[in-house]
Amino acid sequence: MTKWIYGIVMQSITEALPISSSLHLQLLRYKQSDMQTAILHFATGLISIFLCKSEIYNLIYGFSLPFIGVCNIWTKLSYYFLYIITIPILCIGFCLHKSQVTWPNQLSGMLSIVCGIFLFITDIYFPETHKSLSKFSLHHALILSLFQSLAFIPGVSRLGSAYTILRLFSFHRVVAYKTAILLGIIPSIASIYPHLNTIHYRSLTLSNITLMLQSMIIIFIIYLYTILTVLKNLYILSSLGIYRAIFGLFLLFR
Repeated sequence: MTKWIYGIVMQSITEALPISSSLHLQLLRYKQSDMQTAILHFATGLISIFLCKSEIYNLIYGFSLPFIGVCNIWTKLSYYFLYIITIPILCIGFCLHKSQVTWPNQLSGMLSIVCGIFLFITDIYFPETHKSLSKFSLHHALILSLFQSLAFIPGVSRLGSAYTILRLFSFHRVVAYKTAILLGIIPSIASIYPHLNTIHYRSLTLSNITLMLQSMIIIFIIYLYTILTVLKNLYILSSLGIYRAIFGLFLLFR
């Protein structure tokens, strides 16, 4: 019970930050159960939908814009590019889940150092020029999808890679962070399915269902609190770049 709650708390915090949640669990040699992973992704997906509801509305509305013809062609296309990003992420995630790939700590440590330094530099030294996604273009989507695809390697971080690339292209910190959360919704919900397939429904006893509900409440509280804290103190994110670099050095030399 204690170990279960510990894993849920750890994942709830790290999923909301630009650090690799899988790398932390791997370092602590903690392996989540399929039920735990499914609950986590379901709960974080719901919270992300709630927090990004206006952005989701704009995307859905933007998806219809080319058909109702209320904006110019470049604005129309920019709404499609966010949809493009999720395609390689879902394909690579499905393949990696099937192959059960394991990554060496040395590679994860090196990537954590590189990504941490990159996050720190882009967040500190790049301007906050774009205050909306209206300037989001195809080349942004292609580069972002490449880095998002690498996020399946422990040490990269899906949210961290999205936030870093958006800051590299001078998007406002709030826009970059909320978009990074938004981009994680579809992969999070899609990743529930393979874990559900391995759960034996006969094991869903009253005590297990109670534990699931308790876990979901804990995830809701911690994940939501972490995101709201970051949104109020966005400069925390650059300091987490330093943390990732130090964490990567620890992995390399331990």
